[in-house]
Amino acid sequence: SPLTLCGAPEHTFTASDFSCPICMDLLYSPRTPMCGHTFCEHCLQSWFDNSSSSADTTCPVDRARLSAAIPEVNVMMQELIRAAWPKEYAQRAQTVRDLQLKKVVREFQFAFCRVPRNATLISRLLSDEHGYLRTERLVQAMLQLPRGDFVPPGLRHEVYALQPSRIEALGFNVSAPNMYAFCLEHLDLRPGHAFLDIGSGCGLLTLLAAQMLGKQGLAHGIDLRPEII
Repeated sequence: SPLTLCGAPEHTFTASDFSCPICMDLLYSPRTPMCGHTFCEHCLQSWFDNSSSSADTTCPVDRARLSAAIPEVNVMMQELIRAAWPKEYAQRAQTVRDLQLKKVVREFQFAFCRVPRNATLISRLLSDEHGYLRTERLVQAMLQLPRGDFVPPGLRHEVYALQPSRIEALGFNVSAPNMYAFCLEHLDLRPGHAFLDIGSGCGLLTLLAAQMLGKQGLAHGIDLRPEII
């Protein structure tokens, strides 16, 4: 519902007047740094985290230089929003909690990945610089299936780079990890789907797809040389 502030009767405010410039949604846990703009706490923290260094931290709106420290919550604005739009505020609270939970789960998975180089590779694929990974199911599959398990021991040191690996003895390449990510993201595999990998090579793509499809799905890999799978 619209809101009219005391002392400003000529202007009626709506929820859009209290939106975060980063996420464009209703402000949640609003923080106002020295630039004077107000952002959601988690949006501002994410903005700071993605800055290359504290010296490069600038306002997302006008690029004014900012301190990397998160300011205290703007309590007056938070309570005003909560009182004026309780339903929308509750929805925002749930959305933020869900995002925070997903972040914790993802960090937990990375922390306990049994091959640290695989975790580092997937972090690179997830980064804004590369942007090959977006789907949580694919991230989980790649964490559970390290590339080094699918090549001879002598090649394991090189398969975590963003480049293909050649297995001379068997006469085929293992595609670069970003190509696997690109392919599976665009296929948009869902639980219960079916997947056929013709020319499956070492079988990694087939198994990644199988992980994404779940128990109700079906994934098959075929190759001219079945002994390599």
